[in-house]
Amino acid sequence: MGFLHTWLLFTLVRAADPPCKLWETSDIPQLRKDGDVTIGGIFSFHNSWEEIMPTFTSKPERPKCKSLSLREFQNAQTMVFAIEEINNRADILPGVSLGYKIYDSCGSIEMALRASLSLVNGENASLLSCQRPNSIQAIIAETSSTPTIAISSTVGPLHLPVISHFATCACLSDRKKHPSFFRTIPSDYYQSRALAKLIKYFGWTWVGALCSDNDYGNNGMNTFIKAATELGVCVEFSKAFFRTDTREEMLRIVDIVKKSSSKVIVAFVSYSDMEVLLGEIAQQNITGLQWIGSESWISDMNIATGKWQHILRGSMGFAIPKAEIRGLREFLTKLHPSSRTDLYKELWETVFHCKLPSQQTVGSRSMCKGNESLDNVQNQYTDVTELQIANNVYKAVYAVAHALNIIIRCSKLDTNQRKCLENINNTWQVLNALREVSFYTETGEKVFFDKNGDPAARYDLLNWQQGEDGTTEFVKVGFFDASLQPGFQLSFNNISIVWAKNQHQVPVSVCSESCPMGTRKAVKKGKPVCCYDCIQCADGEISNETGYTGVIPKFNQLPPQPKCKDINYREFKFACTMIFAIEEINKKRNLLPNHTLGYEIFNACGFSNILQSALSLSNGQDDVTDKINCTKADTVQAIIGHSGSTPTIGFARITGRFQIPVISHFATCACLSNRKEFPSFFRTIPSDYYQSRALAQLVKHFGWTWVGALSNDNDYGKTGIATFIKAAEEEGVCIEYSEAFESTGSKTSITSIVDIIRTSTSKVIMAFMSHREIKILVDELYRQNITGLQWIGSDAWITDDSLADSQGHNLLIGSIGFTVRNAQIPGLGPFLQDVNPSQFPKSMFLKEFWENVFQCSLSPNTILRACKGSENLKYVKHSFTDMSDLRFINNVYTAVYAIAHALHNLLSCKQQQLPFDNATCAQPTTIQPWQVLHYLQTVNFSMNRGETLFFDSEGNSPARYELVNLQKVTKGTMEVATIGYYDATLPRGQRFTMNNVNIIWGGGLKTVPVSVCSESCPLGTREAVQQGRPICCFDCIPCPPGEISNTTARKLPDNFNEAKFITFSMLIFCSVWIAFIPAYISTPGKLTVAVEDCIKLGPYPEQELYTSPASEMRGATVVLLALLTRALNPCCALLSLGDAESQNDKSKHSEDRVVKVSRALTFNRRHLPIPCQGCLVEKYQSAHLMILAVEKPEAFSVQIVISRRPMILCLCEVLNRHVLGDQHKLEPNQTNLGLYKLYHSYFKHKRYRGQK
Repeated sequence: MGFLHTWLLFTLVRAADPPCKLWETSDIPQLRKDGDVTIGGIFSFHNSWEEIMPTFTSKPERPKCKSLSLREFQNAQTMVFAIEEINNRADILPGVSLGYKIYDSCGSIEMALRASLSLVNGENASLLSCQRPNSIQAIIAETSSTPTIAISSTVGPLHLPVISHFATCACLSDRKKHPSFFRTIPSDYYQSRALAKLIKYFGWTWVGALCSDNDYGNNGMNTFIKAATELGVCVEFSKAFFRTDTREEMLRIVDIVKKSSSKVIVAFVSYSDMEVLLGEIAQQNITGLQWIGSESWISDMNIATGKWQHILRGSMGFAIPKAEIRGLREFLTKLHPSSRTDLYKELWETVFHCKLPSQQTVGSRSMCKGNESLDNVQNQYTDVTELQIANNVYKAVYAVAHALNIIIRCSKLDTNQRKCLENINNTWQVLNALREVSFYTETGEKVFFDKNGDPAARYDLLNWQQGEDGTTEFVKVGFFDASLQPGFQLSFNNISIVWAKNQHQVPVSVCSESCPMGTRKAVKKGKPVCCYDCIQCADGEISNETGYTGVIPKFNQLPPQPKCKDINYREFKFACTMIFAIEEINKKRNLLPNHTLGYEIFNACGFSNILQSALSLSNGQDDVTDKINCTKADTVQAIIGHSGSTPTIGFARITGRFQIPVISHFATCACLSNRKEFPSFFRTIPSDYYQSRALAQLVKHFGWTWVGALSNDNDYGKTGIATFIKAAEEEGVCIEYSEAFESTGSKTSITSIVDIIRTSTSKVIMAFMSHREIKILVDELYRQNITGLQWIGSDAWITDDSLADSQGHNLLIGSIGFTVRNAQIPGLGPFLQDVNPSQFPKSMFLKEFWENVFQCSLSPNTILRACKGSENLKYVKHSFTDMSDLRFINNVYTAVYAIAHALHNLLSCKQQQLPFDNATCAQPTTIQPWQVLHYLQTVNFSMNRGETLFFDSEGNSPARYELVNLQKVTKGTMEVATIGYYDATLPRGQRFTMNNVNIIWGGGLKTVPVSVCSESCPLGTREAVQQGRPICCFDCIPCPPGEISNTTARKLPDNFNEAKFITFSMLIFCSVWIAFIPAYISTPGKLTVAVEDCIKLGPYPEQELYTSPASEMRGATVVLLALLTRALNPCCALLSLGDAESQNDKSKHSEDRVVKVSRALTFNRRHLPIPCQGCLVEKYQSAHLMILAVEKPEAFSVQIVISRRPMILCLCEVLNRHVLGDQHKLEPNQTNLGLYKLYHSYFKHKRYRGQK
């Protein structure tokens, strides 16, 4: 039996032994009915909730739901209808009654999790007995993918089936993560590809893309873009939003849509998000767009009948085929508020806009008369003309009933029905039966599930057309069937299609029209391949074209616990470091005096194990001894873990429900900074938000503009590489390919990626993955003898010692990447060397660790030699006891201390502080996790080497990295050198620095490798971007007759006047010399200034600019305006003014008077024209120097060094007049505003106020 992949770590404080208690009482379901067998339901009866951000000065309140959803109410009532219909049938579950418990999630992940836990535990759990109530057999949930993922992840380890009627995210088909999930709606895997084929069918190659900012929208849109790109479609923009975003953010999205040139918009958006977006679009009256919709809103009557229907007229998209459910309308309309169900009363008041006597309804509504009836009401609740989604609920209930029928196998004649019900004793039996379910509905529709829990993928293609009465009608114009051959999946009927603005001709949406005969395409720089100019063919040329163990349970018996394998020494080291830190704290007198810390450490080598551990933590660890009293219940105050982002996301959502702090030492996904989803999450490792951007700057620094990108196929990898690609493209870097895979994936997926690497031309690969994936990859590269690559690594593998044991370890020599800074932990080495199985005799994994290290057996009757008892880790050279690299080990150590300091501050609460409600401190014997959360937010302490630890508002610690280089990798050992640093807490321009350590490059080379798609063009030629390729790939073609090029591919504006620029250069050169003469004469002291080129076409190496302090100037008015131009001279000369002796004596200049100037002014053709974005002032340590920069830096940057008493020339005015011309002129009002603010905010002397 192997050891572990990862650890889940817990820290707790032992107080007195209190009686057994529940965290909270379970919620009461909104709708319920008792039965022999109970089915759970979770629906979003309300669209939203009143968001209350917890301050943790009091127990967090439950969110208050608002805005009743008539459609969701219909879905829930359909579930009730189906259950009652089954109870009245003699052929299904005869003699057995079905009951239900239905909860409201309010569209909230937290509320959905709360409901799922209530369904698992039951709402009648006794506070005295702690007995587990009878469990439900299945859950029908949820309408959205994101809460469904949370529910499935939570109850999956309990083998409880979850059947969704509307959660379409393809991620839910992953049987390893969601083994108990089924659905009666097709996966978006098929819908996304169907939409891409639809776009291609109508010849639209230039489209915009919008999606909901959740799992449903992001996953669906990513799949669509990938499929569309493969079909030659270009996406002009892709933006995500959510209905709770600020109005400013929504207006920004609308502005992008308004300014875009594409006429087709693909909206992979939920119906509730679409309503918010359409409200803003209708207000600005944006019409004439062809909308292509996903199934969530394309058949939604509420949207179709809204005030924006004229905007959406002509919309098209795939929808679930509509269905008929006999008797449903009569059931829906017979509802009456006379029952004791509050939800029915709320529906009544919402529909009839009246007030019932017993309800506390706000507003000026009149009293209900008592004669209201739903029979004559036509709204989303009573409308049964479509029933796409309600039919999915109906089928889900029947699927559970048929599965139960398979298990029970009782007939109506059986006298002992209770005996039959005993056949159902475990939910895994229902899971197994669901896989075998196959039946037909009364309307003839076949219901079954494939191996992934998905139904057959069939869609109707709907077109929004105006009916005779002026209302919108959904007209079926085609269909898509994924079960057919590829060429026959999409088909159309003979009904004519109406397009945007009621047009009857297919709209055109292309970036560039097809080129005529005799011309060829030249892709526009900075634009996708669909955007090109048509240029004349050159002489002699012609163009005639236009345009883990991985065991998936079978559920025919109780699934066994997953068997862990592949011992992970680093994770074991993490666990022992946690123990060391706790024991060290327990010995301190100045930290938590008179209190001791304890710990529980879980081996969680699989995703389901992790969630089970989290649930065990939430419910308590000890067994029940009797019905009245429980054994001692440990009060868990915080969790340390997990090492992976994806499992951390899973269990942080569960424990966040109980406000238990989670502090990770290695989970870096930027998504975990979302305080709305993870309010109790902290980490002692920086977020990948910073690492990804640092890596992009690193690639740019070495001039690599053509790179490959690989990542884990999980949250850590996909989020990190997506951020890197975005940041790299902003730096002008092109990505040749981007692929993702998992260590548990098929062999084919690995070999296909290796094939891509082999055939690629880029020599630099950015690998955002874990040590497991990189080992598998380099081993395969080694077997195929693929060498000569420069690897850029993420922090998860760049310093991992286990890489030295891989076959392909030599291929990693020369790798560089960022990782957290190294550290020293005094005393840890001897502590680890003293680890022995006798310390934890019941620990099977410590026993296995010992046997693995010493190759002996602690058990009799094995083939290994017996351990002698004299084995000692002090005499073993092993990665477990190696103290040379404690980067991530220190994160665990720091996390324990963070918890200790939070508890110490909590227990040190003084009467004058009283942080909690009612002016109280926490009670030492009853410390609540949310109280620890409050103090964690404010911890601020220093560790051994003096660095301060604190958490920002998102729970992140300061982002500081070392840039490391793998200089030697041999079997079992690695040598890593620190070659630079990155500190995100410093001002921009000072964050990334290199030291003087020699770098070993890929393959052991001593020179920087080159990785470009195309070399710079020689004199007399120009760039022509290669068709269908990124802008970094171009051909060098001779200039036509009458034109000349004497530069190596400088990026100039199209109307750039070379002669005017040369003249301007000469004038400025002279003016600077003349302007400097009076300043030099009036300065009594010596002044030495090195002035560098200020206007340069393209980036150039970093230089240092030295100036004397302002005190030496003695009031002199000095204009240090470095505005000399290089013009055509490729050399970059330095102009020196002053005493040569003092100029050479650089040691006289203190560090606070050295300013790094990376570039003065960069013209970039791709970004011009661009308005001047205002002025940014960065204050250095010395008040005498600062940098004034015109931002954005990737487009236009001017840096001037000025003295404390300056006269400033507005550069934008000079540039507009002499260089840029009217077409590219900068906006002077914004620039002057920035300079004006500079005078008022920084210079205090009144003589400067009001100057511009």
